[in-house]
Amino acid sequence: MCAQLSIQAVEPANGISHIQLIASTAQILLERAHWNGIPVWVKRVKPTLLSNIEILERFDREGDVLERLDHPNIPRLVHRDRGILMREYIEGNSLHHYLEHTNIDYASTLHIAKGVLSALVHSHVREILHLDVKPSNVLLSANRRVHLIDFGSAKDLTVESITQADVRLGTPHYMAPEQYQGIRDDQRSDVYSVGALLYECLMGKPLHKDPFAWLAGRGQLPTDLPNHQGLAKIILKAVQRNPEDRYAEALDMLEALEGLYF
Repeated sequence: MCAQLSIQAVEPANGISHIQLIASTAQILLERAHWNGIPVWVKRVKPTLLSNIEILERFDREGDVLERLDHPNIPRLVHRDRGILMREYIEGNSLHHYLEHTNIDYASTLHIAKGVLSALVHSHVREILHLDVKPSNVLLSANRRVHLIDFGSAKDLTVESITQADVRLGTPHYMAPEQYQGIRDDQRSDVYSVGALLYECLMGKPLHKDPFAWLAGRGQLPTDLPNHQGLAKIILKAVQRNPEDRYAEALDMLEALEGLYF
């Protein structure tokens, strides 16, 4: 995502005002704004792509997913319109930001993992897989609450896929091997991503130097692990190549972490 920053003093349109462009991709604009006086994050399809039915359908699916989620670790959807999704505004920074500027200690890592896994337990019960858990999609608010954001790559197991073009959606450093092979219906893929995220928090580097080699079936898991034996054991179980060797559910991993203290 290419970071940009500009403020547009515009007349309210559909209740939107004080629009501040935060970032832009090939298809999406991310903005900070006010909607009917309420601060919100706005995610919108670029105006030039509003005639693209496939993009709009995928965007609508994300809105459908967010409408089914109601959890303190997932920013709620406050409004949606054609090509527009608005979620509650959270003041804070991403985990990616903190990883670039500081070391994450054991207690903070445990707190972050519990928040992410709690959000995943909630979504998995509703048959929604996130499939893009990574530091930039974990937001830490000023009061230290953990928020899992961006369900744009999510898989809703209750509906059929719109297209096969996005079967490898995800981020290589945090993507489970089966997800890379096009399998997007296993909650253990999210468990893998949390394990990779935990490893990076504690070790200050990604789980694999060459993620594509690992995803293609080559290479081994790293031998340098956190010096806390209990946490190292949990991470190793979460990031096994074979899903059968991981925690069966996000709840199982959360319960394992609940038994750790620092």
